[in-house]
Amino acid sequence: MNLDFASTRSALTEGVIGFTARRDLVRVHGSDAKSFLQGQLSQDLSDLSKGATAESLLLSPQGKIEAYLRVFRADETEFLLDCALGTGERVVERLRRFKLRVKVDLSCEERSVVLVRGPKSSAFRSLLDTSTAVFPYSWPGLTGFDCFIEFGDLANDLELGDPVALEVARLRAGEPVMGKELDERTIPQETPLTGRTVSFSKGCFTGQELIARLDSRGSRVARQLRALTIRPGKHHLVPYVGEPIMVGDRQVGTITSTAYSPLDNCSYALGYIHRSVIPPTVATLIAGDDKDELVVEINLLESESP
Repeated sequence: MNLDFASTRSALTEGVIGFTARRDLVRVHGSDAKSFLQGQLSQDLSDLSKGATAESLLLSPQGKIEAYLRVFRADETEFLLDCALGTGERVVERLRRFKLRVKVDLSCEERSVVLVRGPKSSAFRSLLDTSTAVFPYSWPGLTGFDCFIEFGDLANDLELGDPVALEVARLRAGEPVMGKELDERTIPQETPLTGRTVSFSKGCFTGQELIARLDSRGSRVARQLRALTIRPGKHHLVPYVGEPIMVGDRQVGTITSTAYSPLDNCSYALGYIHRSVIPPTVATLIAGDDKDELVVEINLLESESP
């Protein structure tokens, strides 16, 4: 039985809590695996040692995000790519299009993954076999790790948390995910991921031209991902995703994800907001059958906050 929202939030900030999920795991194996990925991924893998991980983007030739993933180096000839569920086959297909005269094999499988979060998560990480692929996770104010095992294989005394509480934590931290904040239309500089996933010094990789050009111009893009707080009143069960955010009679953005926090009596959300809107500020959202006008607070992401 899962812990309730309040207990899960407490464990996230003061203890340790577990969650289960399904994700895709792409295997890149062969004598040319490292050099091949070095030319395809946005992150510099040249110094990635065995057992280490790195965050990266897989970009289209036009510089848009095909996938946000984490790279684990299993050994000298094998890398594991942790991908959002439903995106692994697309990652394999995209990599195969550029697999020219290289000794690399690609495969994808859907796997169970355990998400361990909280400041005491290291106690459970020490229980894992050294051969287990562990992907460290760090959001603003929240740390932990993911591992591709069944929940019962980790520890019997790790409690399961409320997934809504984890989603609220993600939104408050401003962490984008594939299929919500990230898709084939997204430019890396619109998100908080560029500093963690892109190397501007490693040399050429597919999709580099657009993000390098934007970087040289101060990374000015038409929209930016922003942290939103919605004061929902009786409409907190209304799905806000896709709804326009208004300043006066002008639409300035759209909501991509939202989750209600019963402890705060508000919904936290993420959305893309036009660069002309300078946080912190307020906007409006029309929701529900009664078309009530709700207040939307627009703020910088935690990773951008001074």
